[in-house]
Amino acid sequence: MPPGLLRDCPEYYRDCNYLLAEAHFQLGHYTEARTYNDALLALEPHNQQARRLHEQIARQLTQGQAACAHAMAHRPPPLTVAACSLC
Repeated sequence: MPPGLLRDCPEYYRDCNYLLAEAHFQLGHYTEARTYNDALLALEPHNQQARRLHEQIARQLTQGQAACAHAMAHRPPPLTVAACSLC
């Protein structure tokens, strides 16, 4: 990429950030997707595509946190020496 292209061409910067955010979202890399999408929204807060993607990312991150909390609450107790049939 030529030096200064992103700085000199705001449309390219917008497109790159959105496409990177969308690609990371599709791969399940929601934190990375949020980083690129937030950079776009900082420059274009009314960008409808970016706002929709922001909502989708937030929904996936919330579901992921809920699933993690559920897994932690329902994990089996740690194995103790008294419960080990091999000892």
